[in-house]
Amino acid sequence: MARTVIFSYRHQDRLLNRTHPFIKVLALLCGCILLFNASVFLVSIIALFLVVLTGIQRLPLRSYARQLRFFILLFLLIALGEYLRSHSVSSALIVLVRYALMILYALLITDSTSSDEIASSIPLVNKSVLAGGIELTLAIVPMVFQASEEVRIAQRARLRRWSTKGTFGYLSTLFELLLIRLEERALALEGRLFDAKRKRHAPPLSLYDLPMVLATAFFIGLRLVRP
Repeated sequence: MARTVIFSYRHQDRLLNRTHPFIKVLALLCGCILLFNASVFLVSIIALFLVVLTGIQRLPLRSYARQLRFFILLFLLIALGEYLRSHSVSSALIVLVRYALMILYALLITDSTSSDEIASSIPLVNKSVLAGGIELTLAIVPMVFQASEEVRIAQRARLRRWSTKGTFGYLSTLFELLLIRLEERALALEGRLFDAKRKRHAPPLSLYDLPMVLATAFFIGLRLVRP
């Protein structure tokens, strides 16, 4: 079975997939802003909410394990920097959890929303060339991780060990593969007569949006009441 690529869309019939794309993007932005200076209590509430959503969405975290190594290393460096600044283990841990929840937020949104849906749902953007740019940019993100995974698997199959020369070879192969994939995507878009200026139609709001709206409003309320 093919490995699931991180930050890629999976077509499912679940709550998050039915939620309006703009509501999800707005919830992601609000959640990340709140997490920057959130108290331990608010972080715990948001974490509980995201864990429940992860279960409902059946996010394939095991498939993401290898691809999440970069973020794990980044989290550790952030936590180390916070510890050196504050000399507090608890402070370092809460900072680590905050950034981990931001990534989980993003994983849930990208797992349930296609790049076309996001570009079509943003007000004042969905009828402009900018929407096409957003759509293509979001579509390229999982391509980078997929190409990286393919190059890593190929090098592992050749029993290559880590070295400075090997690292440069890895990066060179990765960029070459990305250029090939980008050219293939450009040809595919040209074959489909892709028009960045085409009129886009955003999906209507529905009751499926209510849980995300209420949860986000609840988090904002908690932040105002318990700063």
